[in-house]
Amino acid sequence: MNLSPDGPVCLAADGAFPMSETQITTAEISRLEHLERVIENGMRSFLEVGSALAEIQQSRLYRAQHLTFESYCQERWEFTASRGRQLIAAVGAIASLPDDLPKPVNAAQAQALAKVAEDERADVWREAIEDAEVDGRTVTAADVEGASRRRASSKSESLGQSNIDAVNPVFDELLATIRKATSLADDLSKSSASAWLLTSGATLLKHLRDAKDHVMAARPAAACPECGGHGCRKCLDTGWVNKARLQTLKK
Repeated sequence: MNLSPDGPVCLAADGAFPMSETQITTAEISRLEHLERVIENGMRSFLEVGSALAEIQQSRLYRAQHLTFESYCQERWEFTASRGRQLIAAVGAIASLPDDLPKPVNAAQAQALAKVAEDERADVWREAIEDAEVDGRTVTAADVEGASRRRASSKSESLGQSNIDAVNPVFDELLATIRKATSLADDLSKSSASAWLLTSGATLLKHLRDAKDHVMAARPAAACPECGGHGCRKCLDTGWVNKARLQTLKK
């Protein structure tokens, strides 16, 4: 350790930096050395490596010789911090699985699973296992990715119908209201109040009929055949189309 006018500093591979920000204890150095032995011996076990890297990152043990986790990974292990974080995420993905499921046994499986939303992982992993069992083989990263895509597609396909189910009652109520308003407007145009209307009774009725036509034209006809209900530019990201757009897409 060198002394400077600004206080003690620690000379690390990355250069000099204030001791107050990077001070590391003997116990931490001992722990770092243990974890690094795990990594050195353990490129055979991604679980051990990922767990060791996670602790080094979380506890900032890399500060013994490095300013950042990025430089630690690059200079100490000759891989990128991104690769280190992949291994850490893989370990986290495995830890998030319920105890009743067999766990991934290689980094490719676990890294593919880490890309899946945590609340979906158990179902995706279960489906991947089932897919592999059908063929009598080990689960692959491709199985995990395939199961994840199927679940995403299933959710997307339901978007169109879900939106149709949500808006149809609104259309029904609005059309019923317009029909009632048309009947009342017809009665009004035949009463003495017609003399006070700002427009003729016929014009008022026409406006209401036009409103009905606009609503009917906008009403859902089917899930979008272009995207299968996923949502696209052709269906304005709703997952469904009206009658006019449906006829256009079928041509």
